[in-house]
Amino acid sequence: MENDRPLPKSIPYVRLIAPFLIIGAVAGWFTWRLDVETPLEKQMITLSRLQSQDEITCEWPKFSIWDRNQLKNSTFARSIECPSTQTSFASLNSDGHLIVTEPFSETLDYSEIKCFYRPLSQDGGTRAKPTRIQFNTRSKAEHDQFVVNCVNGTTTVYEEAFFNPTAQVEVPSRARREAGRFAAADPMSPSLAIVLIDDVSSAAVARNLPKTMSLMRDEDFFVPSRYSQSFPDTASNLELLLNGNDSTSLVELMKARGCLTLSNEELLPSLNDDILLFPSADINTRPLHEYNRKTRANEYCLANGKSTVSSVLSPLLSFSSSFRDLCTLSFTRLRSPRNRSLLGSIDEELSSALSQLLSTTSKTAIFVISPSGLKGHGLSGAVETKSPLLAAWFPAQFRMTRNEHYSTFAWNMDKLITTRDVSETLRQLADGSLPDFVEWRDWDEEHLQATSLLGEMLPEERNCTTLNIPDENCLCLGTDEKRNATVNADGILYKRVYDLVESRAIQEPCIEGIEEDKRWFHVNAYRLFEREVDEEASDVEWLTIKFYVRILERNVIHGGNYGGGSENYVWFKAMVRHYISTDRLEYVEAIIIKSGECFAVNLERLCSMCYSTPFWALSAPGPNKGFLLDTATAVV
Repeated sequence: MENDRPLPKSIPYVRLIAPFLIIGAVAGWFTWRLDVETPLEKQMITLSRLQSQDEITCEWPKFSIWDRNQLKNSTFARSIECPSTQTSFASLNSDGHLIVTEPFSETLDYSEIKCFYRPLSQDGGTRAKPTRIQFNTRSKAEHDQFVVNCVNGTTTVYEEAFFNPTAQVEVPSRARREAGRFAAADPMSPSLAIVLIDDVSSAAVARNLPKTMSLMRDEDFFVPSRYSQSFPDTASNLELLLNGNDSTSLVELMKARGCLTLSNEELLPSLNDDILLFPSADINTRPLHEYNRKTRANEYCLANGKSTVSSVLSPLLSFSSSFRDLCTLSFTRLRSPRNRSLLGSIDEELSSALSQLLSTTSKTAIFVISPSGLKGHGLSGAVETKSPLLAAWFPAQFRMTRNEHYSTFAWNMDKLITTRDVSETLRQLADGSLPDFVEWRDWDEEHLQATSLLGEMLPEERNCTTLNIPDENCLCLGTDEKRNATVNADGILYKRVYDLVESRAIQEPCIEGIEEDKRWFHVNAYRLFEREVDEEASDVEWLTIKFYVRILERNVIHGGNYGGGSENYVWFKAMVRHYISTDRLEYVEAIIIKSGECFAVNLERLCSMCYSTPFWALSAPGPNKGFLLDTATAVV
């Protein structure tokens, strides 16, 4: 019979290459489908590879900030009392005029009181002879840092140091500014205010600084969901953030643009930390901080009853307010309390300072960063040590004029980013080299490792290997095929995860329901790499599941209709924590994989940002609540 004829000798080779031919054909069809049906998505997410994203992206170990393991690293001290030991006699207004008011008391005799003005030297000491100050007289302060000292007879009753930024640089009028020494502020290339907090993680800030995090949430600060330090040690990360790979500091870059620069650093000689990070800044506050350090009541309080935190933040506010119309760079280094249980004590001062800064500047981008994470113990300590704080805010004029870059920054917030990326972003803002258009490229190794978060849309294909993050510093979770086979053996765990995610999804007002993705009818299990595994870590795994969200039909999400018919579908990947010993599941997050032109990054932002809002809603004035990843809930 015809079917019994012997097979040609070439058939074994055909059998050998047939699977590859099929893969090539399917890949070609899939790429064609993106080209023809969803060209915008191809620009935004390249999916023409047949490789699972789980194999090339970084799954991140996320906890609730109130996880019992993380609470071991917090004691929640909220405030430190600083009793005043003296009455305040002097005040300095924003234009540099000093007023000393004659004291009055029914119990104390101030008949012999005299007040003096003394400039400060770089080491915090006084220089030159003291100048007598007349009471109730408005006089111009001639120095940028000075001390007012009042004595009653032979007893010192008042002594306080002041920072007067207008002494070195006169606040210019518009005409003088345009033809003067310093460049005018430019909303297209905004000024920079950097607040550096030593060694603290985003999770620690969310737990211990609730007022600060609430302010950031309300004012639309960006807080990335997967931010990894590039190096295990603080010094290397700090050097990279401030001086880049070519050792050209941010101060030098901004001075080249004609910007006025401030270095506001408290040095700690007792810790061998007595070298300015930005010695070439136009103004540095070392004299002020050295004086306060030598005369303060204790580590947390000055002699006048003010906190040391407020004494560090005050020059930032004075500088920003005085020179709001100039191009400026301010660098403020805020030391975390050496007793980490007192981290929460800076919350009131920091939130108040940021609020004032936001109200006085309309052309300044603000970055609150830490070079390394909070060092701790156990599983949470291992995670938090490697994931430092990053929060960024951009003024309304920048959002309007640089809307594409602002949107790109938002897009990148759920990608794996590192200190190298933040360094490139700061340098692009500092030297004014932000391109006119956002780039989309075929990613090579160099650009995979470091790129500006404003200038280029990051791909999903980022992990510790592609970013050259050392193994001992990598937080990307590992997966085990044997474990995946176990958790998917009977489908029970998959069903529990699916039901948990569905119960969370349908709480959103625009979501009608969810549907299974038949291509991903399973969960993927992830754990920390073996080097981190101890008894605590081995009890936790993260499970991911992919699914479609079905949107109510009365409104249209731009670029939707992924499921066919008239309904709208958005493709998600959800993560759930699984505590193995108790078999307990906790919802973590659901990240959007595909949604056409919607820039929301997670389930919680989908309805407010994309259900009934036009795609380019970012160009509208006012807050854009969709772009803060809410670290105060369960996505830390």
